[in-house]
Amino acid sequence: MLSIKTVNADYFQFSSDELSFRLLTSIDEALFCQLFSDAAVMKFISEPFPDRKAHTSFHLATSINNDELFTRLYLVVEHNNTEIGIAAINKIERATGIVEIGRMLLPQYQRLGLGRRLSMALTNRLVAVNGVKIIEKYIDPRNVAAITSAVNIGYKPAENNQQLYYYVVNTA
Repeated sequence: MLSIKTVNADYFQFSSDELSFRLLTSIDEALFCQLFSDAAVMKFISEPFPDRKAHTSFHLATSINNDELFTRLYLVVEHNNTEIGIAAINKIERATGIVEIGRMLLPQYQRLGLGRRLSMALTNRLVAVNGVKIIEKYIDPRNVAAITSAVNIGYKPAENNQQLYYYVVNTA
């Protein structure tokens, strides 16, 4: 069985429910920079990145995507062979079994249910990894659509942090 101690980036290149996930590579710079510099995409995340910061962040993201036992991973998400956004494993704590995920969709693909499907596919992929105990998502409290999506696929709000939602993996 696949273990959190040894799972590598290739495991997260997969297709599910008309969505495909692949590693972010050097060919994805325009998509990455578009997402991180778009005010609508960044509305609940942070200020949009200036052009230089977006490009610098992209080069950092692609360099860490090459780590064999990654601690952070960026994936390009496609719907019907069209790039629609980026999913990320923002952290993977191999010792504790805690994984944090996130997502960003281009504005024209928001509010179509694709974010929920993306989160569900990535959550299901992580649930299949032995040793993953908790999957976390940080969501701005003003982002009602993302909160509703997370709750609908089984995430629960944390009592001590209004931005944290978590999914407990049934290990029985």
